[in-house]
Amino acid sequence: MLELLGLVDQEIKKSELIIPGGVILTGGTSLLEGLPELAEQVFGAPVRIGYPQPLKGLIDKVNNPIYATGVGLVIFGAKACQQSGGKPGFIKGNVFDEILKRMKAWFRDYI
Repeated sequence: MLELLGLVDQEIKKSELIIPGGVILTGGTSLLEGLPELAEQVFGAPVRIGYPQPLKGLIDKVNNPIYATGVGLVIFGAKACQQSGGKPGFIKGNVFDEILKRMKAWFRDYI
């Protein structure tokens, strides 16, 4: 975990992002014992575990960092669909191809 957090810290510094509010960890790995404390040491900033935004009727089912990304994507998609008036094609292009292209670019630096 120390190596992974170090790589993330390098990317943050390389991108010149400023994180005055600290870092939010999500996903199942964020539940590892001692990870927030380790991340605080690596990033030199406050760290907390992020939970998904509440969804009507589902909070007891998805109130876990494991679901934060999925819930966030559902909320994003719902807002985008609502803003487009529910018209199909509210996301332009092939989203999967765009995501894959970005992920390949990230890993290109380490291969």
